[in-house]
Amino acid sequence: MKLAMICQTRTGSQLLKTLLNSHPAVQVYPYEAFYPVLREGGFYKFWADRVAEDPKSIILSAHMNDLLREWADSVRAMYPGKRVIGYDIKLEQIEWLPKGRKLLRSIPFSYLHLIRRNRLRSIVSEAVMYKRIAAGDTQVHRDKVPEIETVELAADRVVEKITKRIDLDAEAERLFGRGERPYMQVYYEDLADEHTRDDTLDEIFQFAGVNPSRATKETSLKKQNPHALSDLIENYQAIERALRGTPHESMLAEGV
Repeated sequence: MKLAMICQTRTGSQLLKTLLNSHPAVQVYPYEAFYPVLREGGFYKFWADRVAEDPKSIILSAHMNDLLREWADSVRAMYPGKRVIGYDIKLEQIEWLPKGRKLLRSIPFSYLHLIRRNRLRSIVSEAVMYKRIAAGDTQVHRDKVPEIETVELAADRVVEKITKRIDLDAEAERLFGRGERPYMQVYYEDLADEHTRDDTLDEIFQFAGVNPSRATKETSLKKQNPHALSDLIENYQAIERALRGTPHESMLAEGV
């Protein structure tokens, strides 16, 4: 099975990948390389090879259908002993790629749609990540909780950003959840909560067609921003005022 793990940035994809890889029959491709992204000064190897062959091939949508199929097959060939191969594909990447939605649907994927209910937490996590990277800390995922990092959010845009994240997930459900290919939604909060993690993983492994009992369901990863939102957001009172009385007010509640 080719399993497309589709999600937005900072929604817990690394946690999900680690938990999925705890099953001996499953391997999630370790890189977010659905499209020709620059990484460490160059393209991922698959795309770098295609650029060397024909620089125009990765920007001409007429070629992308075949290229994406070739990319998916090349990843599958890397893990010949695995029954399920997972691909970490960010919804933002699909937006950036010309005709990305249509192209992705052309590959025979089963879709596992990871969603983080608290979009405000995702926005904060993303802001913290970029602040740490700017300071030279490129270790985005780790097995210990780093020192707290605070950020200031644009209060006049926070509702817009939350709405955009909600709309992007809704669009993904419309595109991939109503077709002929298998589709399942899973929530980060259910994976992060130890009380619901095992049952959630059992459902995911059953969806993937493998025996859940063979997975260890263990991870050493730690939540990178476990602190209260009021401690993480420097202008928390302004954000609170912006969200009070909106459909997003519940995202101010503390939790995962």
